[in-house]
Amino acid sequence: MGKHKNFLAAGVVAVLLLLSGCGGDQEQAAVSVTSQESSVSSAAQVFTCIGTWEITAAKQNDIALNVEEVLEEMGGNMVLTLYKDGSMYGRILNASMDGTWAQNGREITIYMSNGEEIRLTSEEETLIMEQGDRKLIFSKTEE
Repeated sequence: MGKHKNFLAAGVVAVLLLLSGCGGDQEQAAVSVTSQESSVSSAAQVFTCIGTWEITAAKQNDIALNVEEVLEEMGGNMVLTLYKDGSMYGRILNASMDGTWAQNGREITIYMSNGEEIRLTSEEETLIMEQGDRKLIFSKTEE
């Protein structure tokens, strides 16, 4: 039974070491798993999406688009601010929205106060919002 707990503890530590969220804002998290026979303790770097993000690129069918033309078509740049407490604020030109957000691995879900949901995925140092065959690529502008 002790070997199973040690294996489980090692697995938890390995998963935490492999976690990759949005990049940028890094926090250290200490993980401690205790069993009757032994104690495993390790520090893993956890990435979060906390900060302000705005569209800096766009692709359609994986071909780069002129981002200025895409923003003009949308009516302006979309800016998302994700706060540490799980709340969010978004803005396109003079229109704004608020709500909450949650991260599950590489997927970030924004729950807007009007009931809509926006799903983004993290990829390296960016957030990607897919709209059909078009991808809007957000980069962090502020911590």
